[in-house]
Amino acid sequence: MVSSETLLRLSDEEAAECALTFGKVASRVRVLLYVRDPVGFAISAAAQGVRTGQRLADVAQRARVLPISAIVERWRRAVGAENLTVRPYDRAQLAAGDVIDDVLATLGVPGAAPELRRSAVNEGLSVLAIHLLDRALDLTEGRAMPYDQQRAFNHIGGPRYVIPEATQAKVRRRAAAEVAFLREEFGIVLPDGGAAESPPPGLAEDELRTLAEVLHEVNAFAFRLDRSVLGRVLQTRMPYSNRPVEAVHPMRAKLERHGLLAALEADAAGLGDSGDGGDD
Repeated sequence: MVSSETLLRLSDEEAAECALTFGKVASRVRVLLYVRDPVGFAISAAAQGVRTGQRLADVAQRARVLPISAIVERWRRAVGAENLTVRPYDRAQLAAGDVIDDVLATLGVPGAAPELRRSAVNEGLSVLAIHLLDRALDLTEGRAMPYDQQRAFNHIGGPRYVIPEATQAKVRRRAAAEVAFLREEFGIVLPDGGAAESPPPGLAEDELRTLAEVLHEVNAFAFRLDRSVLGRVLQTRMPYSNRPVEAVHPMRAKLERHGLLAALEADAAGLGDSGDGGDD
């Protein structure tokens, strides 16, 4: 399944080599490609752009359009037309309205769907969240921030961020040929994913920067703690972390053996505070 930026960016030669590599361990190589409405994709790409360090003011004006026809043709050449399936990424057209069910139905194993755990990833950012993240990135070197450290911004509620309507109109013009290609080649008609553009967040610039700084400091501390020896001993996890479960730090067993682990965990949880405001 072509499900990552890396696979989308492969050249003709790289896609062919990828198919050949899979062919060494499989008797048949099939490619499943989901296509999304260009405007909806551009709105989502704006949030992803900010996540990677681009400035919101820049991505809001950028009418990003995927060369869908070129991508389809690239993988069709790599595996053959009979081994390429193109599906619409539209809930109304997906099996059971879910992409996991649709993938399994396309592969011919729909019965496996109930056994799988569902996790939402790469969801859009709210208007306030994207403005705060944009400013928090100014506090990092090279506007680079680990994605796990950004996850707190996903939990800031409010209306989803939508690029300006003028940018949406550019996307429609530039993507017209791609939309026609999908309709003519595969009979796929995608609903327009446009929406009213987002208003400003309603906070003064100094308020936005102050909130962004607080969030950044809290997130950075939690991120470092989770990955420290102490964090691994105590098995701390940011509530929004997507970090794989790691092996228990060997020091944890030693502390437990010496009767020190419970006291350390209580202190870390705030249960060992004296409550008198003095230093412990």
